[in-house]
Amino acid sequence: INVLGKFISPKENDNDAFQEALIVSVERSELLLEQFTEKTLEQINQNITKDVLNSESITLDGKPANQVIYQRQVNDTTLQIMQIAQDLVVRAKTSFLAVFHLATHSNLNDY
Repeated sequence: INVLGKFISPKENDNDAFQEALIVSVERSELLLEQFTEKTLEQINQNITKDVLNSESITLDGKPANQVIYQRQVNDTTLQIMQIAQDLVVRAKTSFLAVFHLATHSNLNDY
């Protein structure tokens, strides 16, 4: 995975204990988008949490993408995490996937 950027929101106030973060990465994979999403769901269920809230096919900039939303407990905070994956290029059985992760302590619908 090649991380292209990590963006961290500023604190809303002095009591803000969690700063939302967006990570953008590109991953080279022999898996197509659907297979990548299935593998991601397996890894989330095995290693992170069984609390997957939603997994669906979406359209991002007019192109197919998959979105997975799950929540996990970190210390005393419940985080909602959204991951969106989209094929950038598929050639010679290699996919280049753009993967976006957004973590927040509030409802993802706020973003």
